[in-house]
Amino acid sequence: MKCARCSRPMIEPAVSIKTRSGLYGYGPKCAAVMGLIQAVQRARANPARKQETSEDQMDWIEDDPST
Repeated sequence: MKCARCSRPMIEPAVSIKTRSGLYGYGPKCAAVMGLIQAVQRARANPARKQETSEDQMDWIEDDPST
């Protein structure tokens, strides 16, 4: 079956609409653009944690005694 809007091949339509001329099938993206279904909302990624520095750890870049 092909999407009635964009003619992209698909195995199973996300939305099927029965008309006088037959059954129209729409893929998930075309159906969401047309407002037939809600678009899929992806979860937001967790923000990166701020690195914590320890006072016990020596800063080896600035405190180089050999130079």
